[in-house]
Amino acid sequence: KNIGSQIMWGITDISGKRIMEGSVTNDGVSLFSIDINQLDSGSYFLQIFHENGTPTSKSFVKYD
Repeated sequence: KNIGSQIMWGITDISGKRIMEGSVTNDGVSLFSIDINQLDSGSYFLQIFHENGTPTSKSFVKYD
């Protein structure tokens, strides 16, 4: 964990279209939240891009 490093994130839909993106500064906290209220119901992928170049990808389903 690098203190003060930037972590980029993005949310794509199942067709691969980028819906949301942003970044957070890693200040020693390993949790952050993303407001997904504006997303329609459906399946999505959250991708987190670390400074070391190794992306993490998780799928999730949004229900209204």
